[in-house]
Amino acid sequence: MKMKKSHNGHNGKTSGHTLLAKAAAAKKAAKAARNHLEVVKAEHKQARKAFKLAKKVARRARKEAKIVMKLAKREAKKAARTFRTAAKPVRRVMISAPRQPALPRNKAAAHLPRPAPAPAPPARAAAV
Repeated sequence: MKMKKSHNGHNGKTSGHTLLAKAAAAKKAAKAARNHLEVVKAEHKQARKAFKLAKKVARRARKEAKIVMKLAKREAKKAARTFRTAAKPVRRVMISAPRQPALPRNKAAAHLPRPAPAPAPPARAAAV
């Protein structure tokens, strides 16, 4: 299929005026791109600095947390040890009436008399 020729007076070549306009636009776009690149580089540099600083702060915080955990563990052990030694229960001795001796187990000892029970110990005076 054939294309129709345009009859608007163009000879297929661009004029010098349009070339100068295109060159000026390209120059302006290049300058804007260069400025944008500088801004991006500056932001990237600032972001790298902030990241390095945050990394350093995080490392210090982990180190301090580790030290605090060690100290807390040591204090807990010390407190448990003192609690164990201080909280030993006091043994109370109960004085009870003497027990009756057991009955003889064999027939030979059954005919022997049983011993008399021991006298009860004297009662203690009440503490004032």
